[in-house]
Amino acid sequence: MDLDTATERVSAKASQRLRRAWTEPGSEGTCPDLADAEVGSVTLESVSQLLNLSPVGSLVVDDDRRVVLHNDAASRSLNVHPDDLANSRFVHPIGGEPYELALRDGDGTEQHFSVESHVLDGLDRASVVVTLTPVDQPAGRTGSSAYRSGTHDPLTLLPNRELLLNRLSEMVRRRGAGRDGGAVIALDLERFGRINERFGAAVGDSVLRAVANRLTVAVEPGDYVGRIGGDEFAVLLTARCTAAHLEAADRIVAALSQPIEIDGVHHLCAPVLGVAELVAGDDEITALAVAEEAARRSVPGTPRLAHRQVEPIEAARARALQASLPVAVSEGQMFLNYQPIFSLASHDLVGLEALVRWEHPDDGLIAPDEFIRIADEAGSIVPLGQWIIVEVCEQIAQWHHASDGYVIPPVSINLTCRQLCHPEFRQHLHTELASRGLEPRALRFEVTEEALDARGPQISLVLRQLASDGFSIDLDEFGTGVSSVTQLQHHPISAIKLSRSFVARMMDDDASARIVLAGIDIGRALGLVVTAIGVETSDQKAVLSRWQCDQAQGFLLARPVNAVQAAHFFLRDPASLPPRTMGQPILRSGSLAS
Repeated sequence: MDLDTATERVSAKASQRLRRAWTEPGSEGTCPDLADAEVGSVTLESVSQLLNLSPVGSLVVDDDRRVVLHNDAASRSLNVHPDDLANSRFVHPIGGEPYELALRDGDGTEQHFSVESHVLDGLDRASVVVTLTPVDQPAGRTGSSAYRSGTHDPLTLLPNRELLLNRLSEMVRRRGAGRDGGAVIALDLERFGRINERFGAAVGDSVLRAVANRLTVAVEPGDYVGRIGGDEFAVLLTARCTAAHLEAADRIVAALSQPIEIDGVHHLCAPVLGVAELVAGDDEITALAVAEEAARRSVPGTPRLAHRQVEPIEAARARALQASLPVAVSEGQMFLNYQPIFSLASHDLVGLEALVRWEHPDDGLIAPDEFIRIADEAGSIVPLGQWIIVEVCEQIAQWHHASDGYVIPPVSINLTCRQLCHPEFRQHLHTELASRGLEPRALRFEVTEEALDARGPQISLVLRQLASDGFSIDLDEFGTGVSSVTQLQHHPISAIKLSRSFVARMMDDDASARIVLAGIDIGRALGLVVTAIGVETSDQKAVLSRWQCDQAQGFLLARPVNAVQAAHFFLRDPASLPPRTMGQPILRSGSLAS
């Protein structure tokens, strides 16, 4: 038997084992032939092993359709970078009969897959396994699958206007029930008509497909992208605050302002954006119309926020979230993701930032800016901060226990003024470290200038004590306060993190670029490590490297991942990771899925 034949037989057997694990009657969700499978239950580790043996694209998703596990074949089939696939949401139908789905690969070629899903019992959050098996498209058949024919644009595979309005209607309904804010971005492409006229419709179609891919990469998981006609697109944002809406618009502008190369020719289509935040009394037609009108009044590359009376977060909603906070941790609604931080010179992993997330059983993912503020105002931030420290310390200990080969970088934790000033903060911190055999260098702490200004002398004393204990203190969002340099002189700061607001604009705004460069120079002069936050384009990374910025974090390098996925970075050189693709609209349309 030759090697290829043997490999095919092994792959076939692995695929059969994978299918048996969730389809055979009486299996009770157990995974056969795996040493770590428990009787009557199944573990993520055992399912992960089965997925990695499968030759077909396979995903495990939880009740909210969030991707909990996936194999490399799924990443290749969906043309999505593994970092983007992790923790994204699968928005296609789940359950019922198998159906055919059409996707585009990196060069625009349409591929067809048979999609099947099966309930996987006995596994905490993960509940459904989805497989994508390649199928041949019969000759003479038109491209769209039955599933996609009436709801998706056949050129870009994005949701069409009708489907997008349906999703927007659901957003409006949820907001009417006091459960959601959100906004709509309408955009079109300046000079797109000239490209069509000069280079032909085929090139124009390629440009539109590239725009669709860039849009889906630029938005956050949970946001929803659609093509509503011609060169017009729309994005539904689930974030609740104006700052997040404008930040999303800026990311889109940055993504679409880069030239698109087609057959060696660079095409530039400046985006024209209008942003409409949802307000009481909106319906889906009105909300989209307001965004489109704002776009018509805008200029290329400068998002325009529609001038409307936007209500603050309803007092009833704030009270409800406040009341839910004490049980959010005990009921498992809170969880941590970790965003990798890399050296720009060596590409080595040099740190992780712990990011707390709240997945409310009724409201879905709550924006961190919102619940952190509410927790701080309600006095719940101290127990929440204690929980984060416990979770991070326990996770670091588990990573060390998992393999002696792991080189665990320090994990950064954000602290508020209330946490730092709590009289039991240091004692709790040292207790948690000592109980797990960890040293202070396992953690870093990030504080903002706002926190430093709140109780200057008291905060300064606590920070000096932490520094003497061996902890490193980073000044977060450097440059946004009025006394950044003064803070560096009065507090034991060992590193600064440049605000994402300046990094996002540095390629197009001279003032932002000067602030970034000045921050790097200040850090170098004071012997501080400088990290750039929110690096999302290769041009930003190249300029930061040229300016000798020390470190960077952002979607270009790695998205926030769960603890299991974070461990993959400990054993691999980040430069060896698969090259990032532009992604697909398939998995980036998030929680609005029906």
